[in-house]
Amino acid sequence: MESAGALLDGAGFLGVQIEINFMAFYEGQDPWWRCVSYLEERRFRLRALHVAYDSTRSAMYADALFSV
Repeated sequence: MESAGALLDGAGFLGVQIEINFMAFYEGQDPWWRCVSYLEERRFRLRALHVAYDSTRSAMYADALFSV
């Protein structure tokens, strides 16, 4: 997400949809809250969240919709 920072800062986007991973799938992966904070610092607010659960009902990931 940081590589898109210049695009998100004042580029006129009204919304962004991302996937938030609650469990680490990749080595060195930022925690989910870091992605949310990063977008909030750029004036986006979380508007909708669709969570996917595993067979034990633990949250694995979510599609998150942010808008200005």
